[in-house]
Amino acid sequence: MRGWKEHLRIVWAIAAKDVGEGIRNKTILGNIVAMVFLVLFYRFAPVLEGDDLPRLIVYDQGHSRLVIEMENSDQFKFYELSSLDRVELFVGEASEVRLGLVLPDGFDQALADGQPPVLDGYVAHWASRSEAAEIQAFFEGQLAELSGQAVRINMENVVYHQVGWGGFSFLTALGGVVTLVLMGTTVTHLMLEEKQAKTIDALMVSPASAGQIVMGKAVAGLVYCLTASSMVFVFNAVVVVNWGLLALATICGALFTVALGLLMGSLFETRQQMTMWGFVLISVLLLPVFMVIMGDILPDVVAVNLRWFPTVALSRVMQMSFSDSAPLGQVVTNLATVLVGAVLILMGVVWKTRQSDR
Repeated sequence: MRGWKEHLRIVWAIAAKDVGEGIRNKTILGNIVAMVFLVLFYRFAPVLEGDDLPRLIVYDQGHSRLVIEMENSDQFKFYELSSLDRVELFVGEASEVRLGLVLPDGFDQALADGQPPVLDGYVAHWASRSEAAEIQAFFEGQLAELSGQAVRINMENVVYHQVGWGGFSFLTALGGVVTLVLMGTTVTHLMLEEKQAKTIDALMVSPASAGQIVMGKAVAGLVYCLTASSMVFVFNAVVVVNWGLLALATICGALFTVALGLLMGSLFETRQQMTMWGFVLISVLLLPVFMVIMGDILPDVVAVNLRWFPTVALSRVMQMSFSDSAPLGQVVTNLATVLVGAVLILMGVVWKTRQSDR
């Protein structure tokens, strides 16, 4: 038991030192401030657009004449789509509350008979009760004005984000991945500064083993990553359905990106090397996340294999946490992809650290 206590004490001492140095490091603080600014910008950019007209997305099953009236209205933005799936996609991807509506076959005849049916409305799951009630009341009023009869909308249909969709929820997951990747490089900055200040040499001759040094710096990196990523998800909390799954995905992703940061720190000797190869690494990590959204235009073999890329797997699990469906098999497979990558990289870092100690 004493051995474990001593082991944890050494790891924590190294981690606490690195966290303290990180707080005083202008590069790290700059990265955190930049992350907060980026999150705020993308979260509230729709408010700055100036176009606050409500959006109505319609699937017309029976070629209703009312569609023409909707198209000509200047009270709201109107979109007609070819299927209910497309309506749900358009509603679920949005960063503002939109109403999806299905006009059933025979709707015009029902209006002529004075018995308009209750229409099925669709709204994103993150819309509050007041927002859903407000958009329901608005469009019931608009439909009554256009049709000349009272029309009711059933608002019990809730749209959840699905993995593979773009839009608001995808950007939130992307923001989480980008934050983890960028903050993971903070460990590289600290290791580089330690090399230049020769403090890393003192660690090498201290009682701390190579594994303890790596673990201590990994813990410090986790603190940076989890602090920054928590800001991303707090500002976008409305989209989160499964906080436990999101937390698990974030921890696994942080382990992976911190491991990469440690690897870079153990390999590079100058800031120029770190900057050049760091840019290449970040591009390699993030490009597949964008590419997988273009699955419809990518060859099937490319789209399937991209899912095994750690950052893509991480993004998929984060998106599952925004959905009402998170199949256990997919969650385990994707998280295993991230963790296996992290473990292999950390093993390489420990080996490189031991080599440097000789």
